[in-house]
Amino acid sequence: MAVATAGSTATATAATTATATIATTATAATTSAVAPVVAADRPEADRIVRGADIARVLFYTRATARPAGGRVLAALAPTAPHGGGPTQLRVVAQRVIRGALRVRVLLPQRPNGAAGWISGDDVALLQTPYRVWIDRAKRTVAVTFRGRRVKRFAAVVGRSQSPTPAGQFAISELLAQRPSHPLLGGWVIPLTAFSGTYLEFGGGPGRIAIHGRAGALLGDPLGSAASHGCIRIANEAIAWIAHRVPSGAAVTIR
Repeated sequence: MAVATAGSTATATAATTATATIATTATAATTSAVAPVVAADRPEADRIVRGADIARVLFYTRATARPAGGRVLAALAPTAPHGGGPTQLRVVAQRVIRGALRVRVLLPQRPNGAAGWISGDDVALLQTPYRVWIDRAKRTVAVTFRGRRVKRFAAVVGRSQSPTPAGQFAISELLAQRPSHPLLGGWVIPLTAFSGTYLEFGGGPGRIAIHGRAGALLGDPLGSAASHGCIRIANEAIAWIAHRVPSGAAVTIR
């Protein structure tokens, strides 16, 4: 297992939206809301790195179906596919196999909740105090810091024909829109969630994102259920999130 310093800068070249991928030129946020977690030099059973919730990919690696190997589920690069920033994945489990740490992470692919095991030698394990909570019934996006809610924003969620999926997810990337997108505003934050209605939307894979609002989308008031599954919030709200919450941070949709 490697340890990285906190903080990263990325330059984005594409944005995922309303279950679509939109070509653009963007500069993503610099985030310092992560800290390295170090495993003490202890017996094998204690090599689990307690408190780690994000794995930053440092080397090309493969995610497998079982801790010790098996079917390859995904090939992962150190650079995120759209924004050019670091690939950071939500950690959901750890296990020591024959003296080697294996880390189970959520994968940014279908089906929702897909997870695979990667080598602890290929990642830096990090910890963030931030977490995002999306409430479909209340139509809000909340952010907690060390378990305490610090912000709550009104949101537009998926309509009944294309609901926002529920479950445990993570922020996949942070994509700034420069200039501001005519529909999506200044930021797009793709999640590891995918639409259960659309397998493809606007040329993209049906990925769910949190994004801003502009143009025609301003016609749907905050607090309504009117999207194709994505979560829309005010441009000031998504900028606040993008400058604080890192990629790989946990997102719960309920």
